[in-house]
Amino acid sequence: MISSWLAHEGYSRALEAFNHAIGVTPGGGEAVVPSLHNASRAPVSLPSDPGSANSTRRSVVKSVKEAIQEEMDNRRQLIRLVQQGRIKDVVEKVEQWYPNLLETNKQLVR
Repeated sequence: MISSWLAHEGYSRALEAFNHAIGVTPGGGEAVVPSLHNASRAPVSLPSDPGSANSTRRSVVKSVKEAIQEEMDNRRQLIRLVQQGRIKDVVEKVEQWYPNLLETNKQLVR
């Protein structure tokens, strides 16, 4: 729950420190990874060679970590824009990063 809140609020460094403090490592079985709004659901195929499977796993974990970091950076940027009163810029960024979100969730625009 704590890691989800930290991720939702965009506190990536705090999330990383929290996970480190409780012994959670990226790709570990116990990791609590927040779901990304626009994450791909395509299956990942690992090679049959066990040696290269570890390399592929590290690559996938790194890609997921980068995607989570990007998601948190986007949220922080949106928060800053709202705090500055730049609502038009917020709407443009939301439409750029999350296509159709505002169209399919009219309650967000009220």
